[in-house]
Amino acid sequence: MVIKKGFFALSSCTLGLGLILTACGARGKFDQVDDGVIKLATSIQNKDSIAALNTIYKKYKERHPGSYPVQNFQVPGGYSGLRNDIRTRLSAKDGNNFYNIVLNYPDVVSSLATSDMQLILDNVDTKLLSKNFLSFNERIGGVRQKGIYAIPISLSTELMVLNGPVLHYILNSAKKKENGAQMIKRSGSFSTVQKGTMAIDMNDQKTKDLWQKIENAAKANGKTTSTQTSPQPKNAVSSLQLKQAAEGTSTDNSQDAENSDNEIKKTWGEYKEEGNHTLKGYTFKASVFENWNELLDFSTRVANSFPDKIKNQASKKATELQGVFGVDSVSGALFSATFAAGGGDYDKFFFNVKNGRGNFRNLLEKGSSYNNLQKVFNDYKQLISSNGLYINKGGAYSSNFLKFHQLAFSVGSSSGYHFAFAGESAKRLEFGQKAIEYPRDTYEIKAPTNSQNGNGTLLGSFTKSKSNGKEQSGQDEDNQTSETIELYKSSVPSGKEAGKNALAITNQQLISALENAAKDNKTSQPQARSLTASDQVQITQSSDKVIGYITTSNLDIDNNNTFDVGKLNGDKSTSKIIVNATLKTLNKINTLQSEEGIILPHPQKYKSTDPQAVATVQGPSIIGVHANAKENAETQKFINWFINQKETWPENSKGNKNGQNGQMTAAQYFAKSSGYVLPYSETFTKQSEDEHSTTKDAYKILKDVNDGKLVGYSDPSDFRSGKFRDTIVAAFSGAVSSKADFNKFFKGFEQQLGQEYRRG
Repeated sequence: MVIKKGFFALSSCTLGLGLILTACGARGKFDQVDDGVIKLATSIQNKDSIAALNTIYKKYKERHPGSYPVQNFQVPGGYSGLRNDIRTRLSAKDGNNFYNIVLNYPDVVSSLATSDMQLILDNVDTKLLSKNFLSFNERIGGVRQKGIYAIPISLSTELMVLNGPVLHYILNSAKKKENGAQMIKRSGSFSTVQKGTMAIDMNDQKTKDLWQKIENAAKANGKTTSTQTSPQPKNAVSSLQLKQAAEGTSTDNSQDAENSDNEIKKTWGEYKEEGNHTLKGYTFKASVFENWNELLDFSTRVANSFPDKIKNQASKKATELQGVFGVDSVSGALFSATFAAGGGDYDKFFFNVKNGRGNFRNLLEKGSSYNNLQKVFNDYKQLISSNGLYINKGGAYSSNFLKFHQLAFSVGSSSGYHFAFAGESAKRLEFGQKAIEYPRDTYEIKAPTNSQNGNGTLLGSFTKSKSNGKEQSGQDEDNQTSETIELYKSSVPSGKEAGKNALAITNQQLISALENAAKDNKTSQPQARSLTASDQVQITQSSDKVIGYITTSNLDIDNNNTFDVGKLNGDKSTSKIIVNATLKTLNKINTLQSEEGIILPHPQKYKSTDPQAVATVQGPSIIGVHANAKENAETQKFINWFINQKETWPENSKGNKNGQNGQMTAAQYFAKSSGYVLPYSETFTKQSEDEHSTTKDAYKILKDVNDGKLVGYSDPSDFRSGKFRDTIVAAFSGAVSSKADFNKFFKGFEQQLGQEYRRG
């Protein structure tokens, strides 16, 4: 068996997508070298997903020892990075370093089809899958022969997370006081009376129920004992409370909500009704979260009602209030809102695929989707002008701020919505103008002592412990083994093994930062521990000087405070070092706990009067790539096993906690490990919400899509749709920064897109 050598860098042409494959020299089908390996390419960064894939590869090798083994190839840059990597390898006719399987969105099939490199999965049994979630194969551009080319294995949707305590402060500040109480605003030596004039429609049952949840969230956030007014641990119970519980009585916990409001006020500032388009005279209903038009209007009113911290603050530090509404996926929000405004009809959307061809003329020739996009944009424009919108840039998800009360609500993927909640004792690293929650799999870098650094090349070291893959909770620490990894300047000395017990630091700015931190007289004394379940930092004496932090979590690398330093042996992700950071431990009242968040579907209509509700359906599919006759057969053999064959899986893994799931297919194991929904027919016909405890909110929405109660939206698949999506996101992000109007936004979008999209 010949193993392919390392991947080589390929330069990409700078031409438009419609010409790249022809101009760069690649047009037409080509065979790959048969190297006896099935290469599966993915850009997934979720560690649970990666661990599940490795377990699946091992299981397949055990069960099919005579078959080609599967190897994982991790491509950086997310789905777009993998998509671009595939196009580049197609353009070079890379028969030595290409893939057999790709986990990505179906537009990759269209890209493969430009060189006839798509692999029809005609030997894969898809009977277990719901036909409703396979039908997108009919909307893939460039494919001549009808069939199954992409199989969805991990579905998610978009969810809205409301920060209950923050919403309570906003609404409680704005609403009319039932007992005639007034808000007193003190200015100088005199007081003026400021009345809240907003109403909460308590005659509407949905609104009444939502307000109750918001009140309960605020009470949980500011929970105190009966004799104390300062926030206490939220699991604390006083002797009086125990006595009242025994007697069947209860205590008035309205003070808890007031404590929460007082604390959140420090971040959000004073509520004010003067000015235009505030909450003055407004009637709040739960329906504001059901459609984009009302949601954006409400968000704008909130921003204008807190001018000192939002409307009048165009520039914000990472530790300050970021706005009212956070959006993780700009394309998802714009596309689903515009699709809903068009009645859930692809013929009225930006682009569609018919007879194997993608058509973008509806938007570019200013048809109905152009008008709908203008309506949606102008709703956003009001919020942008009031500095109330936060959008994800460079991996800085809104959940990073929602969990610290720096946003009121946000929309993001159901697969990651749990990141909106902080841990029991949340820690945050603050550096420069940025702040991040203390990442998982993070360790403290300690300065070397004089005796350690005899030759002057040792920069520092960190110690981590392994728990042999067992869950941390309930495990005997004696079973753990620790290892110390040292960081050296420029190169690793003899006697040390790079990647195993040493790392060479070559970035001069990072070297200087670590050396300067070691010289600093200030000694950092945070608690030394990792936040992951399987790895722990060995606790050291508090006198050890912390000069930085090293993590394998996904970080935005700026080469100023954050640096990529390569991969340690055994790690699936590269290590990153954070320097010049301050570690802060936050009181729970300053964080959003899971019981204080309110989970809702993303807005499913543009306006409440729209006849059709729409839900986003997203997630990667398993896609085959042509190689050669033998590898094509082996590829389909693996995919068929992955989809259909039930196996027994490790009981201590996330996908099979305590063995409770019994036998299941590799696809089921992967979905459960990753927090996705697998669209088998039985998922929606024989299973209940209780069987989807970690994905029940997404499950309910996807079940409604499967049952025809909602129209599912997913991008039509054309090889140009990836660039189209990236371009509209870039143009919108620019409009947020510059506060451009629609005409300027759209003109910039057209210029970046190019003429090739007008050709049909």
